[in-house]
Amino acid sequence: MTEAEWAVCCKPYEMLACLQETGSASERKLRLLACACVRRLWPLLIDDRSRQAVEVGERFADGTAGVKELRRANGRAAKAACRVRGGALGRAAWAVGFGTGTPRGIGWDTPATRAVWWAVYRVAEANESVPESVSLAEQAALLRDIFDPFRKLGPPAPSCSAPTILSLAQRAYVDRQLPSGNLDPAHLSALADALASAGCTVAALLSHLRGPGPHVRGCFALDAILGRN
Repeated sequence: MTEAEWAVCCKPYEMLACLQETGSASERKLRLLACACVRRLWPLLIDDRSRQAVEVGERFADGTAGVKELRRANGRAAKAACRVRGGALGRAAWAVGFGTGTPRGIGWDTPATRAVWWAVYRVAEANESVPESVSLAEQAALLRDIFDPFRKLGPPAPSCSAPTILSLAQRAYVDRQLPSGNLDPAHLSALADALASAGCTVAALLSHLRGPGPHVRGCFALDAILGRN
């Protein structure tokens, strides 16, 4: 896949295959992508156990929840799914369990990648309120926010890593809009302005922060500033 194709692609499976080929996806980012996909079905997840699985998955990705807590949350989500199994809601609930298997024919077999494949597969299937093509396009937009496989943004120059800028970046990461999980555009815009004022000239970083999004945790531009991968 070329950079131009990536920019307009609406097929998340093909984009994930591109990430696999380029080796440009970390376990953390993949798990955050899975969580972001499932948050698109939040209104359907009426059982708190399903919602808690997403929240624990996000914390696990960022190192504030352990494996045991993740497994417990996934087990409770599986029980919630069984209770409503057979409909769109049941399939969505299974997605937050970060599936123990993958759709046939898909490789790249690690816990986080199984989570992504399963979430994309089940969310696209379960989101009956919109056409499947629209659901897949939404997930493709999330992929473009979290990953940029065609360039590697390192930490900003020292002049752009002042405590004030890092504080703005951390605020943008933490203070998000719930339940969608979207980052606040106002925070990201303020961060871009502060970076520009400090002398940052990385166009890909500034334009992405100022872009329409959606932006979620794992956003490649925000991660570059915070030194996360």
